[in-house]
Amino acid sequence: MEEFDKELRDTEEWSGWEQKGTYKYAIVHGDRRYPVKDIMGAATGEPRTNFSGGFEANSYVFKRGLSVVTLQSGTTVVDSLNIRDELEEILAYYASARANERFKGNELRSTFKETSDAIAATNIVSRRPTLVVKPSS
Repeated sequence: MEEFDKELRDTEEWSGWEQKGTYKYAIVHGDRRYPVKDIMGAATGEPRTNFSGGFEANSYVFKRGLSVVTLQSGTTVVDSLNIRDELEEILAYYASARANERFKGNELRSTFKETSDAIAATNIVSRRPTLVVKPSS
């Protein structure tokens, strides 16, 4: 990110990059925003074309402790990444947990609760007071 600030940020090519429709997400560090795949490329030495955008790229940087926002709305992408990770955990372990143990005491049950709470807290759900999110095993 320091390299981007020193060498690219003030160039004509990168002027106003956040408003270009090409970029949907940005890493937020300090008071600045950075293009996700370009920072990944600089950090790994791989061309930006080797990375898929969206969830894959955002998840990669999020897991390394960086914040990612949607450029259009400025909302943090963290919640959707957490929900996806939790759903993947449920899908990976549910059948085994249900078949081999009492599900009531299984730690996967707390993942169900956390996931339902995260889904209920999203804007799309919380704006609909008649919509109820309820975990069920």
